[in-house]
Amino acid sequence: MSRPELPDSLKFAEHYTHPDFPVYKVTSLSTDADYSEAIAFFVNGVEDDPHCQNNLALFFALGIHYPQDLEKARALLVSAIALNLPEAYFNLGLLEHYRLIPRSPSTLHRFTRALALGIKEASYYLGQDDERNISRADFDGNAMDRSEAFGDARVRSLRYYAIAAEAGHVLALTRMGDIYHSEPEVRDNALAMKYYSQAAQQDHLPALFAAAKLFVSGYSPRLSAAETDTSAFYIPDEWNRERINALEAMIIEQTRDRNAAITLLSRAWKIHRDTEALEMMGDIRKEEKDYRAAGSYYLTGMHKGNIPCLAKCGEMFLLCDEIRSKTMARDLFKQFKARMAESRILNTKMLELTEMINSYKEELKPTPRKKKGVECDSGKPQG
Repeated sequence: MSRPELPDSLKFAEHYTHPDFPVYKVTSLSTDADYSEAIAFFVNGVEDDPHCQNNLALFFALGIHYPQDLEKARALLVSAIALNLPEAYFNLGLLEHYRLIPRSPSTLHRFTRALALGIKEASYYLGQDDERNISRADFDGNAMDRSEAFGDARVRSLRYYAIAAEAGHVLALTRMGDIYHSEPEVRDNALAMKYYSQAAQQDHLPALFAAAKLFVSGYSPRLSAAETDTSAFYIPDEWNRERINALEAMIIEQTRDRNAAITLLSRAWKIHRDTEALEMMGDIRKEEKDYRAAGSYYLTGMHKGNIPCLAKCGEMFLLCDEIRSKTMARDLFKQFKARMAESRILNTKMLELTEMINSYKEELKPTPRKKKGVECDSGKPQG
């Protein structure tokens, strides 16, 4: 029986790139699809074919076609590992990494072995392990200086992330961008934007937000078309030419004009329907004192369930003369406090918004009406 041509989406490698892996299920591997022919083939070869064992484990692990059975998935992957299948090392490592099954002393080895057998994406998880070691380290000052140890671990983690990023691993690309953007020891916004841009081309929501924030903060690549290939925005030659052209256009055209950030955030909203994009677009317009436009974004976000947008939209009814309404502001502030209490979310943003609402306490007081027929000191009735 010849092996059927199965879509790439039947491999774990098409799923782990999503930040919510493996809970997330892509459309091409949904419970509605009929995989009976493929599963029949896998079952037929499950005794001695590691590829069949690995692929059948996928269905049990994600609960596709079968009820989810993580123990069966683990057993199948262990059998495939015994036959030295690289993907099985990687996939079992993923199940343990995401705590779908208990971690073991061999978890890290599974990724190391997968990387040695050619699965570059496994290096992302090795980089994560180095970062966890940084946070867990407890230096007493008598041993190695913490900054030196941090530097060594960071170099190792960056090397691992770079390998995964080269393979297009979206989480590695975004993490590289975060490191180069936020860590003083290695800060380089050009490199950060390089990685954010490549992840954004895969429509990764955190990367879209991060790139937008860089543009808002005033970052400008200032590149010409001729400079792009040799710049920090290097793109691997094997990438699809149309995607390269699209990325070049984004890099060249977007300067520190905040409309560039709005463009990225609009894309994030259209693709992911994430209301944080609407909130950020409102924040940008608010900083420009375009309160009507900001209110429009906040209003949409509010109707889509974004709690902070309730408070921010209420503020626009106080700041924008064209739509000024104390009544609307009071009502939205009240709704914000009620929703915040229901959600039990109490983070820095919510506290800041509560303080903002309290700062308008005096302004929200009803304007006292003048009583007709009351005489003033002159003896004449007031108008």
